Amino acid sequence: MGYDADSYAIVGLVIPADKLVSTEKVKVFYHDYPETINFCPNTGKKLWYDNFVFIDGTSYSSHRFESLDVIINDSSSEPNSSEAFYFVGKKKQYNKTYETHKAPFWSETEIAKTKEETREVLSKFGLWDESKFGVYPVLLESC
Repeated sequence: MGYDADSYAIVGLVIPADKLVSTEKVKVFYHDYPETINFCPNTGKKLWYDNFVFIDGTSYSSHRFESLDVIINDSSSEPNSSEAFYFVGKKKQYNKTYETHKAPFWSETEIAKTKEETREVLSKFGLWDESKFGVYPVLLESC
């Protein structure tokens, strides 16, 4: 069993999952049952699975919202749970070498440009909130 950690600095917003992710029910196999029936009455097999997508139609697994990066705060929670939230903006990963532990640098110009791009993208979906914009350190761990 190993341990892995990835750290990022993301310039952008924090957005609750229920505002960013929607769920589509998809048939597991061909059938004519309505979505209200979850299991096949003959075999007991599950009839539907939940497919998570971002509200812009982008696949959840892409980790992208239009031109922006997306990082979930807790990868163990459901993608659209009320406890989950997302960092949406532009990210830079910390250097992972043992020789140098250098944090990513964001110039004022880069931050201003990222803010404008983030505002432009998120405003189309009613998600822009000036008070939530910032530079966020993010640590993702897995065992």
